[in-house]
Amino acid sequence: MIFWVFLLEEGEPEYGVRNFFRDSSLTKIFFSTVFSSAGYGVLFIILPFYVFAVIGRDDYSFYGILISFSFILGVFLIVPSGVFADRFSRVLLIRVGAITSSIGGFLLVFAGSWQGLLVATLLIYSSYPLFSPSLAAIVADRTTGYGKDLAYSIIYGINLAFIAVGNLLLYAFQIMNIDFDLEGLRFTILIFALLNLIAGIIAFTIKHKYIPNRNKIKDSSDEDVFCGETNSGSSDNIKDDTNGGIFGFLRRNTAWKLVLINLILGFGAGFMVPFFMLFFEDRFGLEIGTIGLIFAVQQVFMALGNFSAPLISRIIRRIPTMVITEIAAIICAIYLAFSQNLTLAIIAFIARGSLMNVANPLAQSLMMDLVGENYRATASSTLALAFSSGNTPSPFISGVIIERQNSFAPSLLIMSSIYSIGVVVVASLKSVDKEAMKKRKLAKTITPPEIM
Repeated sequence: MIFWVFLLEEGEPEYGVRNFFRDSSLTKIFFSTVFSSAGYGVLFIILPFYVFAVIGRDDYSFYGILISFSFILGVFLIVPSGVFADRFSRVLLIRVGAITSSIGGFLLVFAGSWQGLLVATLLIYSSYPLFSPSLAAIVADRTTGYGKDLAYSIIYGINLAFIAVGNLLLYAFQIMNIDFDLEGLRFTILIFALLNLIAGIIAFTIKHKYIPNRNKIKDSSDEDVFCGETNSGSSDNIKDDTNGGIFGFLRRNTAWKLVLINLILGFGAGFMVPFFMLFFEDRFGLEIGTIGLIFAVQQVFMALGNFSAPLISRIIRRIPTMVITEIAAIICAIYLAFSQNLTLAIIAFIARGSLMNVANPLAQSLMMDLVGENYRATASSTLALAFSSGNTPSPFISGVIIERQNSFAPSLLIMSSIYSIGVVVVASLKSVDKEAMKKRKLAKTITPPEIM
């Protein structure tokens, strides 16, 4: 909260948290995120144990295959959903995504076979690609300047904070001596489904006025920066034509760097992020509730990292902030590969997640600074496609490695190596960030769209 107060005192209206909550659509996104995140906080930790209980054995390879396969539908949906949001409606796909997630949650409760698990997880994981580009675009449409950084920090931070609430529910169940047998696990999945249902109901009340300008000719007063290049001096950039869509976005060198970064980070994340809860259970023998407590603490620190990101980036800019925090996170991951001390492993785990996720709101904000209004959802979906495409094969590969090596160390080291490559590419965007910041200084007087 101290960071928000600092931003409120800067004297520019778009900086304030107060203005964020005066916008009813952003407020509804906030509360929808609260319930959805709490649900996913329950699901994320419980899912591998639930899968093992349903199939009757601890099969890391099968769990890896399940997660990898669940991403496939999202890979095919993500770009069409972004293009649809840019051409027609931002809000519709948020509602469709909310319905899909709720249906998947209730199907998961009653899954009794690997086929049922596959269908349910497929629906749950496909819901995020449906609503994510639209949500990112709406936040960008309704904010300007550093207010964009702040808005994404609020959304990402609250998402993490209430994932922590979901994690803590598992610890509360452990204190209440609720058994995490098959029936107890079904009960926790039901909580996920109900929380997602509430989030979906709130999502249906979101309103956002968006009229796509498919053939808008920009004049000198409406100059835009598109992936680090200004429109001035290039006739093909002056026309903001959404019919160019994803292909227009991908014509820029900077766009390919952003795509490459997301592809690399997605591929690296898939090696361990779906397996961290199993890492603590296998290496240290922790119970599900205790693992939930550890994850809850990590989510709180991740939220604090998100909230602090705008303040840090204003001091040393976005790209240096992202590079420094990601390098520190990689060091923590390497330590985890060899740690046999529970306390130090917990500290490294919390630090790794917190540092790695400082970059999330900054990366989202940078991308939205670099694309025109009619490209926002398409650009967001393109980068999400890259992340999901990278994330799809790695859980399967990692599951096989863990099963054969009977160790999580190789997957942790592979993840760290892949992340290191991503950091190098992120560092190459320093000059692009400077161009985007110049644009912000020229756009301080822009009025956000009508607030509803």
